[in-house]
Amino acid sequence: MGRMTGALLIALVASACSNPWADLRPSEAEMNRANWLEGSSVALAPRACYRTLARVDCYAQPQAGEAERRVGWFDAPID
Repeated sequence: MGRMTGALLIALVASACSNPWADLRPSEAEMNRANWLEGSSVALAPRACYRTLARVDCYAQPQAGEAERRVGWFDAPID
């Protein structure tokens, strides 16, 4: 019973560690240089997004006088 508890404790501690292979994944820039993403692009339309009381609303064009509420841009697929 003691060995089983020890093995479970070691497995629990090891699972809490970060993934040692995470740094081996290529970055997006490396994938672009290697043309891994070629042919997988989607036409995107920029959106300006602003925080409201309940959620974030997005528009096709920046809204005048709303710079303090702006949370940024994101790209959405064109229908």
